[in-house]
Amino acid sequence: MKDIYHLINLFFITFIFHSIVCAQYEPLARLWRVNDADLPMYLTREKNLKDLDRTISKLLDDSKFGGTWIDVKANKLTINTVNFSDVGHIKSLPEIHSYRDLLTFLPASNSLYQLSFVFEQIIQLANLKMHIEFFIYVDIKLNNVVIYLLQSESDKRNKEFIDATKPYNPIIFYENTASPIMKRQKRDSIRRNTSNIFNHIPWGSRPTPYFIGQMVYHSVQNYDFGLIEFRGTHIDPMPMIRNIDSSRYRLLHIHDTTQVSSHGVHLCKSGFTTQATCGYVRSFNGIYIDREAFVIDLIITDMHSFRGDSGGPVYFYSENLGSVSLTGILIAGSHSTNNSNDITAIFYQ
Repeated sequence: MKDIYHLINLFFITFIFHSIVCAQYEPLARLWRVNDADLPMYLTREKNLKDLDRTISKLLDDSKFGGTWIDVKANKLTINTVNFSDVGHIKSLPEIHSYRDLLTFLPASNSLYQLSFVFEQIIQLANLKMHIEFFIYVDIKLNNVVIYLLQSESDKRNKEFIDATKPYNPIIFYENTASPIMKRQKRDSIRRNTSNIFNHIPWGSRPTPYFIGQMVYHSVQNYDFGLIEFRGTHIDPMPMIRNIDSSRYRLLHIHDTTQVSSHGVHLCKSGFTTQATCGYVRSFNGIYIDREAFVIDLIITDMHSFRGDSGGPVYFYSENLGSVSLTGILIAGSHSTNNSNDITAIFYQ
């Protein structure tokens, strides 16, 4: 009986230890589906792949290759390849030779030159045709231009525009109207009144009456943002990001502002509704168009977001899990009819 008691205790202790070791408290661990303890290794792997991406991108002919994207879990940099005539030469270069095992040259239909041309043509069509609320971006992994409509497929208000784009064969995604969405927030009240008062309402805590300040500038054309003059007396602004779901890193120190440049790398956000979540970069220089605004220079990701997350800081981990690089602010998101195609748009810093 005593032996059984010790065996049960041993099992219980082992179970607790295994649960702690395999915990995924960090949003990045949940994205990569790895244990928190393994994150430093994967961050180092991602950094090495980003360095390799910067090196090899300078060597690629836009008429022969269709862009690159990183797969951290597989430890691979994939190069969409339309014409393989330069592949042997690229692999033999001294700066690339030792990294050949990290490269995958994947057959592709569209070169970067073709993708850029189609992207520009579709934007011109969008300016000519009647249109409401959609994103346009180049998805390197899909090797195509994507039009993401914030309506259901049965909604015909953009039919003329979509029909006009058919010769260019873009990928069309429609919003899942059965699922709540977070669209770009309307700024009508801000446009008429720049004396809006803002109080401190952090996620994960009770709202406070602490006054922050008033909006002194706003914009909805090209870049969607507002500036608040800080006048608070009860709180002091700090370069920190809220991450209280974490067991160890509940406040993330912002050590710099840096733009990301590789497709497939991680980005995370801290939002009021969905709190801290992470996703992969799908596209740069995305565009959002509606009857009121033409918003440019958007990063398109697949991170989870929801109504109320707008304005949240977007960041990525680099050196450790306690500090991050700030890269933008979240402005909009949507759920597609295929959940794997959900998107969140980010305004570049």
